Amino acid sequence: MGKLMSFRRLVRRAATWIPTLASTLAAILMTLMAHTAQAEECKPAETGVATLHRLAEDWFSIRGELAGFDPCNRSVTFDKPSWLTRPPLMIVVHGGTGRGRDTEMAAHHFRRLGMATLIFDAYSMNRINYLGVDFFNRKMTNESRQRMTLKVTQGAYEWALTRDDIDTRRIFFWGVSNGATVVTVMASLADPAHVQAVFAEGLPPQGLGLPNQLRVPLHLAYGEHDDYGTRPSANQRQWFRTARCSENTEVGDLSGRNSLACNASVNPDSRVEIVEAWFKRMQSGGQPVQMKIYKDAAHDFFVAGPVRGTQMKNGNQVGYSTGATPRTLDEFLGDVTEVVKRRSVGDSAR
Repeated sequence: MGKLMSFRRLVRRAATWIPTLASTLAAILMTLMAHTAQAEECKPAETGVATLHRLAEDWFSIRGELAGFDPCNRSVTFDKPSWLTRPPLMIVVHGGTGRGRDTEMAAHHFRRLGMATLIFDAYSMNRINYLGVDFFNRKMTNESRQRMTLKVTQGAYEWALTRDDIDTRRIFFWGVSNGATVVTVMASLADPAHVQAVFAEGLPPQGLGLPNQLRVPLHLAYGEHDDYGTRPSANQRQWFRTARCSENTEVGDLSGRNSLACNASVNPDSRVEIVEAWFKRMQSGGQPVQMKIYKDAAHDFFVAGPVRGTQMKNGNQVGYSTGATPRTLDEFLGDVTEVVKRRSVGDSAR
């Protein structure tokens, strides 16, 4: 009799956990199927064969075919708010040190604003990420880092256009430092039917060169203490920063950019156009560009600060002040929100 009661209790218990087990197994199966489908849909770009080129001791550029955007690369993260069906997309473009905590924080804040986000690391896709942050930050030219990032960013934009889970009529770009140059160039290339605005934070004057015409609105943002890469003795700021034309790229199609007549091959000893002069020239020509300087901030608003400092780069002492106060970051995010609302079309939650 006791054995019969134990058996009955076992049956009753089984009746409670078998459905749970079945649903768990079903969930696991669905997950595996989703991963398989994702793997089948994932079509990686061809890997580039770029190699480092030594210009001087501890100073490098890059040569060869650069890698395109690879959606399968482990550095890629696409995410969107769960409560929206087809939200706008912010493509987050890293600075000269590659994907880091700042780009991840930027994506986090943009998602809180109701946007999907796409982040990646262009250096990882070019298979030179093992060199580390210090190498890219101190030992590699701006133009080479920007060239790698631009090609990957163009591919990311094209990939985003194929997705049906975002509103492809409302794509935005945000980029910082070298990434700011990349997104500024994208503002001259992107289709205004898809891209509504571009946010460039801490834009330097040299590298790819700056466009002479814009297809979509460009919003420049600087911290009042942004001396990143400038000469501390001259008390320079990023928008007044200067450099030799030899620091601009001579590679690729430069038509439509101010680097066409100012690069490593053409007028190399002349000086690049400083950002403030470029901004005034563009505004006077009716181009859709605005610039705002934020208080209590330096370079890269998504880093806590501002923290004043310097560092050694290519044998020279240069400014290295970074970060912004929470209040300044909130002000910047508020400005982004206003632009996104103003440039909205349709209902992203439909």
